[in-house]
Amino acid sequence: MMRQENLEQLEELLGIKFSDKPLLITAFNHSSFMNESEGLEFDSNERMEFLGDAILSQVITVYLYNKFPEYAEGALTKLRSLLVSKVSLVKIAKNMELGKYLALGKGEILSDGRNNESNLANCLEALIGAIYLDKGLAVAEKFVLSMINKGWDKTIIEQPDINDPKTKLQETLQQIYKKTPIYRVVDHKIDGLIDNFIVDVFLGDLNLGTGRGKSKKLAEQDAASNVLVGKAYEDLQL
Repeated sequence: MMRQENLEQLEELLGIKFSDKPLLITAFNHSSFMNESEGLEFDSNERMEFLGDAILSQVITVYLYNKFPEYAEGALTKLRSLLVSKVSLVKIAKNMELGKYLALGKGEILSDGRNNESNLANCLEALIGAIYLDKGLAVAEKFVLSMINKGWDKTIIEQPDINDPKTKLQETLQQIYKKTPIYRVVDHKIDGLIDNFIVDVFLGDLNLGTGRGKSKKLAEQDAASNVLVGKAYEDLQL
């Protein structure tokens, strides 16, 4: 189990002083350690990992929704998947050196469990869960977003390489027809303080579909997204 000096080092690393120390300890208890230990009033980190995974997804979802208002659902989903993937979480966990704090069984230690990618990713998610349980959502959210500076590839956020609907539609039409889609605003109404744009997307004179949004960009993304999931898109690729 985690030693007192390691507990203090970890709190210093996190910049968080836990009120309930057992929560932090539990986040680093691998199931192999618990299976080989008797009489300990602790659990493995598996349930806490489940909680942390949900919180991580929620925080990232809200963050991306606000940061990229022009992206449709598909693009946001793909970007979120990149950020919460095992590859991203392992990189962060290694940069934070979380592996050295893991409580592992003897067999797991011999098999280099401190560098095992699943162990590291699961531990980081459990840690998010522990922070949430001890300090609440606001502190957990702050920690998750600070992870951008502790391992996330910043190009994912600053220059996201994703196939948003407009890009995908444009690439398809250029490949098949050597033409670029054209977006035209066909209506613009202001309902109170809210803008409502209606945009049609054309291939030459052919109207492919319509989209709506609170801005021209959002309406264009919606139009492209509607085309991609509609029969018109299937017909275009025949």
